[in-house]
Amino acid sequence: MNLTPVETVLAAPTETIHLQCAKIDVLRALRDYQKRSGLPMSRAEASFTAEYNAGLIDIEASARELLPQLVAATLKGWRLAFQRGGPGALINQRSGPKRAEHPLDAEDLLCTSVRAWLKQHGHASTALMYRWLIARFRSEPSVTVPPLRTLQRWIRSWKREHRELLTFHANPDRHTSLYRPAHGTTSGDIVRLNQEWEVDCSPADLLLSDGRYTLSAGIDVYSRRVRYLVTKTARGLANGELLRRMIMDLGVPEAVRSDQGKDYLSNYYRGALANLGIVHRISQAFTPQQKPHIERSFRTLQHDFIELLPGYVGHNVAQGQDQRSRHSFADRISGAVRDEECWTLRLTAADLQEKLDRWCVADYEHRAHEGLAGKSPFEIASAWNEPVRRIADERQLDLLLAELPGGAGIRRVRKKGIQLERGWFCAPELEGCVGQFVQCRYLPEAGKIVVYSHGEETTRFICIAVQPQLAIGISHQELARAAMQRHKRRRADWNAQFRRERQQVQLEHAADEILRQRDFDSGKIALFPRPIEPHATPALTAAAAAVNELNPPARTSADLIDHDTFQRYRAEALQAEAVETPSFATPMARVMWLSEQHFQRALSPEEQDYVDSWRREHPRQATTVDELIEERCGSSAAAST
Repeated sequence: MNLTPVETVLAAPTETIHLQCAKIDVLRALRDYQKRSGLPMSRAEASFTAEYNAGLIDIEASARELLPQLVAATLKGWRLAFQRGGPGALINQRSGPKRAEHPLDAEDLLCTSVRAWLKQHGHASTALMYRWLIARFRSEPSVTVPPLRTLQRWIRSWKREHRELLTFHANPDRHTSLYRPAHGTTSGDIVRLNQEWEVDCSPADLLLSDGRYTLSAGIDVYSRRVRYLVTKTARGLANGELLRRMIMDLGVPEAVRSDQGKDYLSNYYRGALANLGIVHRISQAFTPQQKPHIERSFRTLQHDFIELLPGYVGHNVAQGQDQRSRHSFADRISGAVRDEECWTLRLTAADLQEKLDRWCVADYEHRAHEGLAGKSPFEIASAWNEPVRRIADERQLDLLLAELPGGAGIRRVRKKGIQLERGWFCAPELEGCVGQFVQCRYLPEAGKIVVYSHGEETTRFICIAVQPQLAIGISHQELARAAMQRHKRRRADWNAQFRRERQQVQLEHAADEILRQRDFDSGKIALFPRPIEPHATPALTAAAAAVNELNPPARTSADLIDHDTFQRYRAEALQAEAVETPSFATPMARVMWLSEQHFQRALSPEEQDYVDSWRREHPRQATTVDELIEERCGSSAAAST
C-alpha cells in the first residue's frame, strides 16, 4: 500500500521524526547560505558542507547533535529528495519496516549451497552457478531452484549486504587492509628526533634504461623525514649504503626497525648496527602494520611521484597492460613495436636517484602531515633543539660499513697472512696474530682490506692488509722484511723478559729446593740396614757364567805384546795422525780421498771399515769411484782397491 507523504511522517518512529526535522533545518540553512553567497547550488553545497563541518554555520543545537558532520553528496541527495517528495522523503527508509523475506531465503539447503558457491567461486558467473544448482538438486524434489533472473536479483542483494564477508573469502589481505581496526597510533611513544627509524625495500613501479630496480628506504618516525636509495637488488650492502647516507644527513638513530628479510638479518647489516651502537628491532613476520610509516611513504612515492616519470609500468598487471595498450596489438604482435618500447625508457639509475633525492628534500619534507598535527617534517625537525648524535669523520663510517667477505668476514691469520678469494693479504702487524681469528672488510681500493679483532669485548683495529699483486708500490720483499723484523723484535722482547724473570726467581735452584723441601717434609728419617739373604736360581747361575765370560780377568805382563810389535803399531798410529784429513762435501768424496791415500800409506782399521761399508751400500757409486781411480792411478791401482 502506498502512503502519502503525510501518512509516511505519521507512521515513522519518534527518533526518525527528530532526524527528519534536523535534515529540514540543515536544508533551510543551506538555502539561506546559497542566497547570501550567490553561488550556484552545486558550489554552495560544497562550501556549506566545509563550513558546517568546521562549526561556522549557525544551526539548532539539537540538529547539530544529530548531524555533527555532513557530506556534500549526502546533502545533495536530501535536497533532491525534498524537492521530489517533500518532508516525507527525508525519512530514512532503513528505519522503516523490514523488507519482505525473499522466497529463496526459505530454502535453507539452497541458500547454503549458493553462499558456499559465492565464497569459493565468487568470480564465476551466475549462469554457471544456475547450471550447477539444477544438476545438484535434480534428484531432490523438496528443493525448488528459482528461475535464473530471480537468482540473480537475490545474489545482487546478498552481495550488497555481505560485502565484507565476500572480501574476506576472496582476498584476505584486502580484507585486512580495508576492515582491520586501526585504532590509536604506533608512534605514540616516539618523542625524540632519531629515536627510531623504520626501513624497508620495495620494487619500483618503473622501468629504467637497464631494467627494473628496487628502492631501499628509511624514515625517521618522529619527524617523518624519508630517504631512498636506488639499488638493483635488495642486499645487505645496499641497506648499509642507505644507512650511511641517512646517518650523514639526519644523524645517528637510537634504534632501527625492519622486517625479517634476509638482507636485514644478514651478518653484515646486524654487525654494522652493533658496531654503531644502534638497537635493531625486528618486526614479526607478515605484520607490515608494525612499521606503517615506511609502508605509507612507499605508497605516497609510488602514487604521487613515480607515476609522472618516464618508464612507469603501473602498480599492478592491469595498469601495466593499460600502458602497453597505448600501442595497438597489431604493432606489438608484428614486431613493429617491442614491449620495452611501450614505455619510455630514458631514465638511468643515477637519474632516478637524483630525482628521488630532490623529491624527498624539496617536496615531501615540506608537506603537511596529518600524523604531525598538520605540520611538515621540515618544521618538526627545525623545531628540535636538543643535541643530535653525529659522526664527525665520514671515513670512519665508511670503514665500519665496508663490505664483508663471505662467512661474516671471519678469517684465521696464517703464516702467509689472510687468505681471501684465492689471494693472500699481508701486513707486518699480522705477525703477532698468527693462529687468531680476525674480521676483515673490503676497502674501495683494490687489493686492500681493513682488519679488526674478533671475539674480544670491544672491537680493536689491527691493520690495513694489502695484496701485493694488486696494491701499487708494495712488494713481497718489503712486507716479508718488515714482518720478519717485527717477529725478531718480539722474540727478543720475550727472551729479555724471560731472562729478567729467571734471574729474579733463580730457576736453576728449583731441583735443590724441591729436594730440600722433601727432606724437610720427611724429617730426614732413614731406615736401619736389614739382613740380606742371597737369592739364586739355575737361570741366575747360568747368567753369572755368561757375565764371567764377557768380563775376563785383567791381563798380566806375560800377556803383553813384544817391544817390536808395539813400536810398529805406534809408528803407524803417529803416521795416521800426521795425515791432515780435509773436510768432505759428500761421503763419496771421502771414499775417493781414502782410496788415493791407500797408495801412499796403510789405512787405519776405522778408515778401511768406512770404505768397505760404503762400497757395500753404494755398489753403483763404488764402480764410478773405481773408474776414476783407474784414470788417475792405473788399472792395477783400481784392482787393488
